[in-house]
Amino acid sequence: MKKLLLFIPAVLLFFSSCVEGDTIYEGARVSTQYITVYPKDWIRNPIYSQNEGYAFASYNMSQITPQIIDRGAVMCYLVGNYDNALPFIMSTVDDDGFVYTNTISFEVAPGKIRFISENSDLLISYPSSSMQIKVVTIQNP
Repeated sequence: MKKLLLFIPAVLLFFSSCVEGDTIYEGARVSTQYITVYPKDWIRNPIYSQNEGYAFASYNMSQITPQIIDRGAVMCYLVGNYDNALPFIMSTVDDDGFVYTNTISFEVAPGKIRFISENSDLLISYPSSSMQIKVVTIQNP
């Protein structure tokens, strides 16, 4: 009974703080761009040794503003038969039968986006083919 008595005021407080028209996406501006990442775009970033670390590809992107980073959103998708949201994890089997994963992720700063390729075995390798990535920015009013 005590839990119910505490639950009711919490629910009332939650709903009283919601104001009509206080929707986060009302009036938001959504923009979509496509970036093709070529194998030559990847840069090695050794961390642990000359062969261990990750690779990255950086691009200028004026659509990513400080306002979007502070109050909006940036979402990325690996484009294929289905659009796969980043981070995206792919399993791979090497020639010796060893299974490892490759994770494609991203990070943003005002005016920039960086895609990161990191293997679970930490050995640096680049994706061997081009990949198209859809970048969606949402700017709240």
